[in-house]
Amino acid sequence: VSVTFEVTPPPPTIGLSTTSLSFATAQNTGIPAQKTVDITNTGGQTLTGLSTSVSYQSGSNWLGSPVLNSTTAPATLIVRPTTDGLSPGTYNATITVTASGASNSPQQIAVTYTVAPPPSITLSRSSVSFASVQGGADPADQTVSVTNGGGGTLNGLSVTASGGSWLTASVSPGTAPATVTIQADLGSLGAGTYTGQVQVASTATGVTNSPRTIDVTFVVTP
Repeated sequence: VSVTFEVTPPPPTIGLSTTSLSFATAQNTGIPAQKTVDITNTGGQTLTGLSTSVSYQSGSNWLGSPVLNSTTAPATLIVRPTTDGLSPGTYNATITVTASGASNSPQQIAVTYTVAPPPSITLSRSSVSFASVQGGADPADQTVSVTNGGGGTLNGLSVTASGGSWLTASVSPGTAPATVTIQADLGSLGAGTYTGQVQVASTATGVTNSPRTIDVTFVVTP
């Protein structure tokens, strides 16, 4: 009696290195770096016919077409948002991975994209006042705090003083949070009221409100 015993290998199954991806940026400041998902065969036989599709729960077309480097496992899926111009908010999409013959097809990857407001200059106050007596000592320096009222990085900070040589200003460090130091030099000023401005600027990508102005008043009494 002859007996034939045939063992059929199990079907292929889709294995994903992760089932969720998250990206974050500030509006108009740059597209975040790509991320990858490794696709493997966690079953038997050969996992072929891999393909992907994207559906959006919020927003549209911000993910483009993820790049699949092979239709046979092992494969790598490259995912990256295609825009940084979305309105601030949280956007969600689902990447569906399918494969012919896989017993667990389709599989899904949840994608979250958080877009923060662009960087913006926020000042702790918009005016400062000095007072001194003619021929007396210089008044104490005054400071104004600079913070980022949006997202991303508020860098490239600089200040410009105008209104007369009696007014000087500096900012440190060059990235928020920072401090603007304002100085009034009495020198040989006569009695009177002097006005000037300190402009706080930023070269940060996407910054929406540069420059901001600090009004300065210096009262010199006889």
